[in-house]
Amino acid sequence: MVGPMGLGEIARALYEEAGMDPASPPRGGAVALAIQIHGRHVIYRQPRAIAEATLARIHGVQRIVLRASCTPRRANFLVGMMLARIAGAAPEVVNVFETPRR
Repeated sequence: MVGPMGLGEIARALYEEAGMDPASPPRGGAVALAIQIHGRHVIYRQPRAIAEATLARIHGVQRIVLRASCTPRRANFLVGMMLARIAGAAPEVVNVFETPRR
């Protein structure tokens, strides 16, 4: 059984998946990395978001939802954390705008 990956290992794996050099972070940081891996619509800014950041499935597409008022520096940190969750460090995903299954 393989043990859990540390955040550094997750970050390295994400950079490699995106075809980027882990030793040279991309201009735009974690936001650029998220877009490179998951497409340009992966980040959704919500003016009235309760949390600063969360994962959501909106109309069947996994998104990183950020509070619109987050500064670029804070957004970079939060997107990095959400990428780690997507990679499996904390797999909980909230479904929004979808009918709950009973």
